[in-house]
Amino acid sequence: MGKLGKETKTLLIAVTAICLVSFLLEGGIATLLAKNFQQELLLHDYGIAGHLLNNENELSISAFTSQPNENDMECGREALASVGYDETVSIRFLSAVQTYRNQMMLSVFLLLVFLFGVICLSLFLYLHRQHRVFSNAENTIRQFLDGDTTSRIECSQTDDWYSLFHAINEMATILSAHAKNQRQTKEFLQDIISDVSHQIKTPLSALKMYHEIIASHKDDTATVSSFTEKSQREIKRMEDVIYTLLKLARLDAGIIQMEKAPKNLSALMQDVLERFET
Repeated sequence: MGKLGKETKTLLIAVTAICLVSFLLEGGIATLLAKNFQQELLLHDYGIAGHLLNNENELSISAFTSQPNENDMECGREALASVGYDETVSIRFLSAVQTYRNQMMLSVFLLLVFLFGVICLSLFLYLHRQHRVFSNAENTIRQFLDGDTTSRIECSQTDDWYSLFHAINEMATILSAHAKNQRQTKEFLQDIISDVSHQIKTPLSALKMYHEIIASHKDDTATVSSFTEKSQREIKRMEDVIYTLLKLARLDAGIIQMEKAPKNLSALMQDVLERFET
């Protein structure tokens, strides 16, 4: 699964510690159950012994099946205690209790092995799936950073870490939209700069030519007057271009808004034709 993270290592250490403590407690649990079994066995033997002592003349199966009374229990306890058989006797001298304890230890051990086996297998499958999902998410993010703005993390669910993936996808969509807007703005500015360069270069060339004509016809009053007027028109044209640039800058900043207004088309076409006249 690759390199484990700090949280995963902590989780595995905690599960391992729980397993070790549970196996250490296994012997204590089996011994406790054996003690309870020994106590039940002693009470059972007290009842049988007391019943047999109180009914010496008859041997009945009821001594083993009936519920003993207090007299039978007390009599049996005294009789068995006189031969050393009481609560203080060690388990190792009682083969039935020792066998029971060994069986309990084996049963508890097998149960713990099964439970922790299931837990470890489930944990392994969960961590493996988590690692695969995060690896795919990391690869998708790297693809996005490398320039593939259409890359998105696959997340069909909404719970657990998928909420984070949804947030990342939303952020990627927003970043892609901003990048697209920036590209469009850049292209728009490039077009504007190119158009403005052309719009300014044209009247400058015209002004240069008009100046040369005026300089070469200083004595021709009509010619000087005509080309002086045209020069003024080109200067006005340059002013319009500059004002248009300022309006575009203010429009881009959101200071002004475009509004429709009526325009004299005939005057506009006449102005265009005059620009081609020398």
